[in-house]
Amino acid sequence: MKYKQGMVAPVNLFYMLFVSRTLVVFTVCSSVLGGNYSMDLIISLFAAAVLVLLFSVPFLVMLRQGKNIVENKALSRLYALYFFFAGAIGLSRFVLFSSSRLGHAENPLLLSAVVICACAYAATLGIEAISRFCSMVFFVMFGGSLLAVVFSINDMSPLNFFPLIQNDAGQIANTTLFAVTATSEVMLLPVLAPKINGKIVLPYCLTAVASLASIILTVATVIGVLGSLASVVEHPLGVLYQIMKFASTERLDSLFTAYWIFAIFFKTALYLYAAAQCVKAGSQKKNAAVSAIGIFIAVLIILKAQVITGGRLAASVVIFLLYSVVIPVLYTAFSKRKNGIERYFQG
Repeated sequence: MKYKQGMVAPVNLFYMLFVSRTLVVFTVCSSVLGGNYSMDLIISLFAAAVLVLLFSVPFLVMLRQGKNIVENKALSRLYALYFFFAGAIGLSRFVLFSSSRLGHAENPLLLSAVVICACAYAATLGIEAISRFCSMVFFVMFGGSLLAVVFSINDMSPLNFFPLIQNDAGQIANTTLFAVTATSEVMLLPVLAPKINGKIVLPYCLTAVASLASIILTVATVIGVLGSLASVVEHPLGVLYQIMKFASTERLDSLFTAYWIFAIFFKTALYLYAAAQCVKAGSQKKNAAVSAIGIFIAVLIILKAQVITGGRLAASVVIFLLYSVVIPVLYTAFSKRKNGIERYFQG
């Protein structure tokens, strides 16, 4: 495949979406889900993965027809607003973790501002720089997941997996919807597709399968080691890394923090970049600056309003369906403008 400046290979799309998707497992806990952290969570994760693929069809059809909502100035800015809050939610969760665990409780907004400024600079470097950083983060997180499994095998107890179903049908459905709405990577498709130098459908679908397998393996490991304790601690995966030991002496919980820092810097930079592509306020630097301000305001709203625990599920579902289904379907049906991106779906 011939190199094209300003574009990245399909494998980089896989890396970016995989890291962004699997980051969700760092913050999954009972207080967020509203139910027990148990094996029925895997049912919800699997159902959510299937639904997300179905909800991706409108975007894929739109792109296949050579249309893209990013080229519509009004709609692109509407999606920029979505990216502000999508990026801010993940960053807010990290800031709260940092406040409670790393001793920065006195000024979480300052930490948010520092991360956003660094990520805004990364966004100005373009998708190639972001994807290269993501490649490193991918292999670090993949290695970390394997470490978690390998070093936890001896601490697992088969009894911790039972009873397999601890939540009722309503809670399982709610968890499924939460997992669906947390998959904001669907909305990245129209932004990233023009930047991919090759086919996008296969790496996108492979991401769904690989990230699901990785998350299920991680969740099963957490349950196998912690059992019912996973339902009462704030960060079950973090506790798992605290329990793990290397050579019987070295604790590995610092790795959990390191993985999260790497991943949150990447994901915030990616959503800043996506927002900058949608803002259309001038130069790339100006767009990144506007997006940085937008995400910071979103973080401020989230932290002050304390809407981070996932309690407003109905609103999240409506917003997700609006951005992933309603808008792309209407745009595909009524827009006549084409941009040539359909060539990546041919042959």
